[in-house]
Amino acid sequence: MGTETHTLLLNIVIFTPLVGVILIALLGAKQSKWIALLTTLIPLGITLQLMGLMGEATAENHNYLGFASIPWFSQPDIDIKYIIGMDGMSGLMGLLTVILFPLIVGYMWTRDLQQSKLFYMMLLLLQTGVLGFFFSLDILVFYVFFELDLIHG
Repeated sequence: MGTETHTLLLNIVIFTPLVGVILIALLGAKQSKWIALLTTLIPLGITLQLMGLMGEATAENHNYLGFASIPWFSQPDIDIKYIIGMDGMSGLMGLLTVILFPLIVGYMWTRDLQQSKLFYMMLLLLQTGVLGFFFSLDILVFYVFFELDLIHG
């Protein structure tokens, strides 16, 4: 697999829960637990695959798997980029995150929640923020994902 594929997979891991939030918002509360389960299992599968590919990280990618540096805001004095990547420690923390969230959905499966739609939306939003700040390599990207978790919590 090439670097572009690793980058695409890493972005899918980060933003799949956010897609789940949008789907839950559009659909009813009855489908919310199924959407939450699906959008937490997809990042789990992809992260397991990426962890198996960690040996493919090269010096050309700064020893990160899925390294991406995309211009975000470009001003004469400010060059802000969306930079993400996965190394050993962030990979392990991301793996722990993607294992934990399907377990939370499974634990809450039989519970009778009054606001199940809102609960699963907030849970998936939290997962997006946590994965984003574990895989961010730019301080502003880290700040955005971290604030997403703080505001949400």
